[in-house]
Amino acid sequence: MGWATGSALFAEVAESIERHVHDEQIKINIYYEMISSFEDYDADTLDECLGISEALDSVLKEIYNIDDPDKDEEEDLWDDGGRENFG
Repeated sequence: MGWATGSALFAEVAESIERHVHDEQIKINIYYEMISSFEDYDADTLDECLGISEALDSVLKEIYNIDDPDKDEEEDLWDDGGRENFG
């Protein structure tokens, strides 16, 4: 299997976890282990799974150091796009 399909496989398993596991901390623990295992086999596009659940998003954002997109939207509301604050 090529790892282009790794995120699709991960997403399918994550969706099953969301349906069957109701404790958020257990979900988070599972996602940390899953990500570690997938990365051990060179999966590198798991950030494509953002949006499946809040629990998964929190883990992905922490592991991959992904910024909150809402912060960028705030800059768009500024007349100059926030550029005057930079040099």
